[in-house]
Amino acid sequence: MIPKTIYYAWFGGKSKPVEITKRIEQWQRLNPDYLIVEINEQNFDVQMMAYTAAAYAEGKWAFVSDVARLVVIYQNGGFYFDTDVDLLKPLDSLRENKLFFAKESPSVVNSGLGFGGESNNRLLEDLIKIYESSHFDSETPFLTTDVITSELKKIGLSDYNTLQVLPGDVTIYPTNYFAPLHFFGGGKIRSYSIAVHRYEGSWISKKLNIADKVRIQLILRLNFYLPFIRVMKNKIKNIAINSR
Repeated sequence: MIPKTIYYAWFGGKSKPVEITKRIEQWQRLNPDYLIVEINEQNFDVQMMAYTAAAYAEGKWAFVSDVARLVVIYQNGGFYFDTDVDLLKPLDSLRENKLFFAKESPSVVNSGLGFGGESNNRLLEDLIKIYESSHFDSETPFLTTDVITSELKKIGLSDYNTLQVLPGDVTIYPTNYFAPLHFFGGGKIRSYSIAVHRYEGSWISKKLNIADKVRIQLILRLNFYLPFIRVMKNKIKNIAINSR
């Protein structure tokens, strides 16, 4: 079973904003018998590999966190959440999983939404090895969504937005469980939703004009709904073939 430990990452040494402190307190209220641990420079060796050392030297804390979360869960087991995730329910129902991740769109898995697993999981080990053999480039950095989604697709991850159990007992939750509100706006929290990732869009420059912002929104929405279109086209194609 997954241990009763919740991890989050906070590198850089700055004080946490009040809203983040309150959010973590809410995690504890929902899970009173869980240990909550902050991953930081004191308990994670940022020099453990060239990738994290370079990202840390450039102050790219999010990219250090991408690796640290994998390493900590691999070594200890437990749950990880980004600090902008609101928990809606206790986590006990997830503890039976060997390893789980969640989708933020039908074709993309995001470890920041929340993931968890038992220690010494083979898939986590493989993901860590990818970073160990990679070079950090702040101009074209690895995105954790690309790394993890790519590896999961190798073992059968599909674009169907449904609950999947992949080889190795890797459970993938569909968007409504951990990302019921879309990163581009809209969506709906369901009765079974476990968490909500509060996308702030901080990566979008405030200097962009209206046309650029509209263009970005169109791209985000297209990327989200394109898998639905592919799935429906395949269904129609299969129906046509089977009806011959």
